[in-house]
Amino acid sequence: MMKILITGAEGLVGSNLVKRLSVDHEVLALDWLRSRSVSNLPEEVQYVNVNLADPEFHFKLPCLPELVIHLAVIGIEKISEAPWLERVNMNAMMNILELCRTFRL
Repeated sequence: MMKILITGAEGLVGSNLVKRLSVDHEVLALDWLRSRSVSNLPEEVQYVNVNLADPEFHFKLPCLPELVIHLAVIGIEKISEAPWLERVNMNAMMNILELCRTFRL
């Protein structure tokens, strides 16, 4: 059983991947939602609501994963309304890469 971190876990692709992988693996689901009244995730999956653009987001993780699947993104519709959100996407990607480099994932 592998520990897998999936970002963007509440999205369409992420939630389906979480459901599929959680059958055989320990999945840590990450997303950044203002409210989480309705969830697409199985109850047994550990969920962390965190901003990946925060360079210290990994301190909020309950454990280190063995594998990272990065699916989180702020969609183009929102970016066209607020162009600064593109920087959030880039910072999130850089922070995920730094996590992988630091912990050799």
